[in-house]
Amino acid sequence: MKRAFRQAHRVLKPNGAVIIGFLDKDGSVAKEYEQKRNRSHFYKDAHFYSVDHISKLLSQIGFKNIEYNQTLFGDLDSINKVQIPRPGFGEGSFVVAKATKK
Repeated sequence: MKRAFRQAHRVLKPNGAVIIGFLDKDGSVAKEYEQKRNRSHFYKDAHFYSVDHISKLLSQIGFKNIEYNQTLFGDLDSINKVQIPRPGFGEGSFVVAKATKK
């Protein structure tokens, strides 16, 4: 993943941004998928990362002004309507990060 972030940073113009969507490893959905790993062809090779890990990689490579939005609040079985994304992270299982090249 670090190679992909480096490549994105290399090809972006100054003030260009990369958008990354991922399941937060610490969120309930990623934890549920981790439990299904051995029973699922789809999840067996999936890798989940924490917001902290993604943030550190982006910062090490030189991205700045990292912004976060989140959604998927609660367990998947309990979600029965469209959820409006909220700023930040730590509550929702799906996180979108926007990082800018300076």
